[in-house]
Amino acid sequence: MLHLAKRAFKYVKKNGIKSFIPRVRLYIEDKNFLKNYYSKTALTMEEIDAQRNKRFDYEPVISIIIPLYKTPINFFNELVDTITGQTYGNWELCLADGTGVETELTEVCRSLMDKDKRIKYKLLESNGGISENTNAALAMATGEFIMLADHDDLLEIDALYECVKALNENNKIDSIYTDEDKVDLSGKKKSEPHLKPDFNLEYLRTNNYICHIFVTRRDIAIRVGGFSKEYDGAQDFDFILKCTEQSRVVYHIPRVLYHWRCHTGSTAAKPESKLYAYEAGVKAVKEHYNRCKISVNVKRDGENYGYYVAERNIDEHLSDDVLIISEDDVKKVNDVISNSDKEYILLLNKEIEAEDKTIIRLLEYAFDSEVAAVTCRINDKADKVIQGPIMLGVNGLFDYSMKGKDSSYPGYYRRLVLPQNVTIGDYRCIMLKKSIVLSQGGLSEDLPLGLAVFEYSLKAEKENLRTVYTPYTIVTYVGTEVFPEYRSEDEEIFIRRWQDRIKKGDPYYNRWFAINRYMFC
Repeated sequence: MLHLAKRAFKYVKKNGIKSFIPRVRLYIEDKNFLKNYYSKTALTMEEIDAQRNKRFDYEPVISIIIPLYKTPINFFNELVDTITGQTYGNWELCLADGTGVETELTEVCRSLMDKDKRIKYKLLESNGGISENTNAALAMATGEFIMLADHDDLLEIDALYECVKALNENNKIDSIYTDEDKVDLSGKKKSEPHLKPDFNLEYLRTNNYICHIFVTRRDIAIRVGGFSKEYDGAQDFDFILKCTEQSRVVYHIPRVLYHWRCHTGSTAAKPESKLYAYEAGVKAVKEHYNRCKISVNVKRDGENYGYYVAERNIDEHLSDDVLIISEDDVKKVNDVISNSDKEYILLLNKEIEAEDKTIIRLLEYAFDSEVAAVTCRINDKADKVIQGPIMLGVNGLFDYSMKGKDSSYPGYYRRLVLPQNVTIGDYRCIMLKKSIVLSQGGLSEDLPLGLAVFEYSLKAEKENLRTVYTPYTIVTYVGTEVFPEYRSEDEEIFIRRWQDRIKKGDPYYNRWFAINRYMFC
C-alpha cells in the first residue's frame, strides 16, 4: 500500500489532481472487471476431472526448467505442488541449484526425486548467475518443449493441458505464451492480471509483455544459445526475443495460467529496485533490431521501468517519396496513387492538424518491408482521445479503444502510448504503400474511404503484412464527425466480404475484454 501511495503522490505531483481523479475512477473499474474475470474463468471439478482423463493424439514431454538459488522452502513447495497437480502429466521438472552448498532445499529436492521420477535435481558447484543456472537446468531437459518458471511462482492447474491442447490444434506452433497475474507472499491474493494481445511484434519490442508462461521447442532454445549471461536481469526478455524470431507460429493462450509472486524489493513489486535489469533490456532490444537488420537507437522509457523506446534511423530525405492525399472520394484517391511516382501515400483528412514531424514518424515504420500501413494517435480539439488502436469486430463491426479518455491516460499496460501492431487504422491519418495498393487492384471503390482502408489492411494481413500504430506523433481532428458512421448498406458489403475474419475478432484485443465490452486495450 505504501508503494501505491508513493506512486499516487508522484503522479499527482507530475500531472495534477485533475488528471489523477479519472485515474482513480479507472482503477475502480479495473478492480470490478477483474473480479468478474476470475469468477468466470475458474474451472469446475468436472472440468478438472475431464482434463485428467483426456488423451491427446500428440502428448509431448514438456520440460519445466527452473534455476534455484537460496529458494525459500515454503515457496518452493507451493510451486512444486502446482506442478505435480497438473491435469496433464507428461512433464519433467529440471531443477538446477546454484546455492553451491547442501541445504534443507537439497534434501527436499532429493526426496522429491525419490518420489517422482519426472523430477530432476542438480546441485551446482557454485552460483553462476541466473543465466548460467538456467542453462544448467536446460541441459537437463529431454522434452520436445521447455517451459520457463521462476523458483517461487505458481501455475494454474491446467497450464500444461492448455499448452498441449494448442499444440494438437496447430502443429506449426513453435512457441506459446499465456496471460498472467501477480500474487502476494501468501500466494492467495491475486492482482494485476495481464490480459495480453496475441503475438504483437511491435509491442514486444517495447517491453517483455510475453513474460510468463513462455513455452518453446527445445531445439529452438538450443539453437539460440540458451540464456546469455551478459543479459542477466533481462535474460528472459533476450531469450524470448530470440526464440520468437525463430518461431513459425507464436501462439497466445488468453487465460491467466501463471501467478508471479511479489516480494518487497522485487521487480514485480518495486521495479526501480533493479535498474541494471532494465539496462540489460536496452541491450537485448538493440541486439534484436540488429538481428532484424533495422538500425535504431534504444533507450529506457524514462521512469516507466521495463519499457523501451527505439528511434529508427532513416534518411530524412525519404520524406520526398511521400505523397499526401486529402481527398475522401476513393476513385479520386486511386487515380492520384496510380499516377504518382511516390511509394508512400499519406491519407490526411482536410480536418486534421498535423505537426511537421508526422511524416517522419510514420515513415519510421512504413519503411519496414513487412509493414503495409502505419496509423497514429488522433485527439480531438479538447485533447481527448479519438483514436488509439481500433479494434475489429468489437461492439459490432469495429470500435475505438479508450475513446474519450484524457490525453494523459497511458492505457491498459501502456497500450495507448506504445507502438504496436493493430488490425486496422483510421483513414483520416494513415500511411499506405503504393506498391501494395496496386497489387490489390486499388482501394475498393464500392466502399467509402474508411472501410476501403480497413479492407486494405485486411488484405495485407493475408499476405503476412502488418499494420502499425505509433503513438509518437499525435494529430488533432478539428472536424465535427469525431467517430464516423457508415451507411448500413456499405457496412453490409464490407461484412459480407469479411464476415469470417470479423467473427474471429481482433487478435490484438484480448477476448475477455471483448466479451465484457471492456474498452481498454
